[in-house]
Amino acid sequence: MSFNSLTSSTSSTLRFVAVQRGAQALPETSLDLQILVQDNKQLLSQLDALLCALDDSHYTNNESALFDSALGLHVRHMLDHYDCFIRGLADKCIDYDSRERDVRVEAGTDFARERLRRLSNALDQLPRENQAVTVLQSSSGDTANRQPLASSLARELVFLHSHSIHHQASISSLLRALGASELEPVDFGIAPATCQHQEATGCAR
Repeated sequence: MSFNSLTSSTSSTLRFVAVQRGAQALPETSLDLQILVQDNKQLLSQLDALLCALDDSHYTNNESALFDSALGLHVRHMLDHYDCFIRGLADKCIDYDSRERDVRVEAGTDFARERLRRLSNALDQLPRENQAVTVLQSSSGDTANRQPLASSLARELVFLHSHSIHHQASISSLLRALGASELEPVDFGIAPATCQHQEATGCAR
């Protein structure tokens, strides 16, 4: 499966769902953002634990028959989205298409972990109360005709959480293909609702 087709289709879908579901909820001034911040930081912590356990040969391996991309590409893509979110807070306008795409994040776990730590620390600086933001979006990829969408910090944190789980699930599949699934943290790449369902029903992953 092509990484580019995977990321472009799912990012647009997740963005649409996040905005539509919250369309009647803006502004949610009483919402404590720290809950959503901690949910995202937990995902980043899981990712950091995985990167700590991986060597660069696994991280940059793109020879899987299932995907045409290495683990590092998924990690870079995830962190790029958090970076766009953080950078957009200055003028409350978030542009997920303005990703840095720094190939150094793809090339080695040490550099990726350093960037991850900086982003995780930046999340700690978010205000406690929800705020309105604008998100520039184009489902066609035409950056010249992007539409401004009304959103909020809470909605974007929900989007980032869903987007990260999606890519962690892809990373999980790549780890299995590489014979390295034992390196995965517990519940890595599994949505919280799925974890709860599995616990309630005794279903295996």
